[in-house]
Amino acid sequence: MKSNNKAFQLIEKGLSANTVAKLDEAQIGVLHKKLVSEVTMVSAGDSSTIQKLKAEKKPFEVYEKQGDLMWIWKKTHSSFNLLKIKDK
Repeated sequence: MKSNNKAFQLIEKGLSANTVAKLDEAQIGVLHKKLVSEVTMVSAGDSSTIQKLKAEKKPFEVYEKQGDLMWIWKKTHSSFNLLKIKDK
């Protein structure tokens, strides 16, 4: 069951369902650790941490709060894409 949850989270992160279906349990675990578990959440105003993570080439997502909404931006190569909006 844990593999199914990890596979679903990989699909949410942008991998195709066909690709994930071809992976064995160990491969799913490694990818999940790299793409999901190791992602650091950073406030949009914390530019020093953002620069440090960029320099270290570590995965991170930037969030910005506006009232009860939290906007989460995912860094992809040299740009940011809106990933999701959470309603608090």
